[in-house]
Amino acid sequence: MLLATALHVGDIFTGEDIGTATTTSIGHLLPLPGRDNGVGLYPVALFAALATLTIATLGMLWLPRRTQAGEIAGVTLALAAAARFLIDGYRSEWSLPQSATTAYLRPDQYLLLALVAAGGALLLKRKGPTHAL
Repeated sequence: MLLATALHVGDIFTGEDIGTATTTSIGHLLPLPGRDNGVGLYPVALFAALATLTIATLGMLWLPRRTQAGEIAGVTLALAAAARFLIDGYRSEWSLPQSATTAYLRPDQYLLLALVAAGGALLLKRKGPTHAL
């Protein structure tokens, strides 16, 4: 998660992960190139960096409280997939797959929902030893 945070911070400085146009105050962080009409872009890389840093921090804080192996992996996997699902709503359309299937979800969104479910499955209590490694 810390590596993902570093990658998203790099995207902030290179301007590679930009969002859709907005007139909200957050759009002033990334003004739309060539226009000075108060329209900016959502700083998606900043959103992603803050989300991954928060998830990494929560995972580290959970370390002493874990009760079984796989708990932290499950939490971070589910939170990272959920964060990506939510943040993708602010990404530019050209950077996401255009094909939509049923329920207006893209194939990558179905994969993210499956990852949230997989992370939740890692949190289920297992029979046998309950101590973490």
